[in-house]
Order: sequence, then C-alpha cells, then structure tokens
Amino acid sequence: MRALLVDDDPSIRAVIVRILSRQFDALELVECNDGVEALEELSRDHYAFMLLDLSMPNLDGFDVLESLRASDNLRTLPVIMMTGTNEERTVKRILSVGVTDYILKPIRPAQLCERVSRIVSRSEKQSGSASEEERHPAPMPAPAFVPFELTLRSIVVLADGDESFRHFFKSMLLTKCRVDLTTSGLDAFQRCASQKPQAVFIGTDLGIISSEKLAKKLREKMGNVRLIGIAPEAALAAARDSRVYDAVIPRSTTPDAFMKNFTSLIATPVMVGEPASAAVSR
Repeated sequence: MRALLVDDDPSIRAVIVRILSRQFDALELVECNDGVEALEELSRDHYAFMLLDLSMPNLDGFDVLESLRASDNLRTLPVIMMTGTNEERTVKRILSVGVTDYILKPIRPAQLCERVSRIVSRSEKQSGSASEEERHPAPMPAPAFVPFELTLRSIVVLADGDESFRHFFKSMLLTKCRVDLTTSGLDAFQRCASQKPQAVFIGTDLGIISSEKLAKKLREKMGNVRLIGIAPEAALAAARDSRVYDAVIPRSTTPDAFMKNFTSLIATPVMVGEPASAAVSR
C-alpha cells in the first residue's frame, strides 16, 4: 500500500516515516515538500491515502483538499489533515471540505498509528464510504478590469486542456506578443510564478486544479496580473458570475471573432491583420 506524506518540514516527515514504517510493514510512504508537488504526484500515480499538512506555502492543505474533492478521480481519496492548531473555526473548516480525519501537532505516535490504522483497515476491506460533498467558500470579488498594454515583449499565458485550441490561440497571437501554452492548472500556476506574465487566459479541462481555483490562487499570489476566463457560450454567464476573473470572453476558433474579443481587452488594440510592429509603436 502506498501513501502520500505532504509536509514542508523535512524533520516532521522523517518522524512520521519512522513511526509508520515500524508499525505498518506493507506501507510505502512517498514524501512531498508542498501542495504543488503533491498534486503533481497524484496526477500521475495512485495512492491509497494521504497525510496532509495544513500550513504550507503556495498551496496549503485547504487548497489541496479542495482540489481533490473537486476532481472526479480523486474525490474519495482518504486524507488525514495534520495541523498545529485546534482553534474551533479551523477545525470546522477542515471538516467542511471533506477531510477523512485530522491529527494535531506535535505528532503523538499512538494517535498517528490509530488514525492510519483506520484507513488501512477500510482500504483492505474495500468498505470506505464516499467523502462529503465539497463546500466551496464564498467567491472572491474580482477587481475592476484594467486593459493592458501589449508589446512584443509581453508574456501571455494560456491554460487550456484542448490541444487544438492551444495551437489556434498561439497562431493568432504569435506575431503580437510572447505566448506560453500550458496544459493544466497546476502547470499554469508554476509557470506564472516564474514568468510574471502580463495576462493569463484560463480555459477548460485543467485537471486537478480547476479553472476557478487557478484564478483564485493567481489572484492571491499575483495581484496585478490580468486574469481572463475563456468559456463556451453556454458557460459564459456562470464564469462571469463566479467573479474570479477580470474579464470573460467567449471560446471561439473563428479568427475574426477571436481577435474582436481579444482586442477589447487591451489598451492599444491590435487590429486583425495589422503587423505587430505597427500595433506596438503607437
């Protein structure tokens, strides 16, 4: 049986590994330093359960757990949350997002083994119950949209799971700015942290980190970046009502329609067919 151990403190991970390896011979623990690394690992491999620290940089325990409960494939993954606080509000929130169990730090060996033993027993009997339905916190209000200047040096990121749409998007903007394509919410979050783009266009099918979750995390970490939702016509109203984007445009692969929507977002419009040098020199 394999389990994921997620904590940004290597000394705590070492203690947990030592305790559980002595108690559970057949248990293999895979260690992760933070929430981003954990979601990457879960996207490529299967685990029986996860030990998850609450307080971590970038993506904390709440972020990771909310992403799991919103994923069809990982919705029922058992999670033991580890936290250094027993403050009532924190405990209630932990329970509300569908945690299987939680344990207080500093870790007590007997308590840790008891929590893990419950999950191991359920897994072996294949009788684990489905997790509680995710309860979303109130959406963050999006700031008023401010059109952005576009130059050949501007970096625009697209996060979208559709390969054909990614290629279309890049072909439309290739002579207007620098375009970086990402295939998932997790990839986009990591790229944006290192590249500091002018704008991030957020599409669909982003994997473990959903479109709205990506927008919320980028808003927290990069308050000045422009966040543009790209939604099908049927989902435009819902995307706008979510209030996590600065603006939302229709998902279109018709060149004229796409460029009309795109140029409505920038301070110096790039006209369809206009050379990039002319557009950025005004």
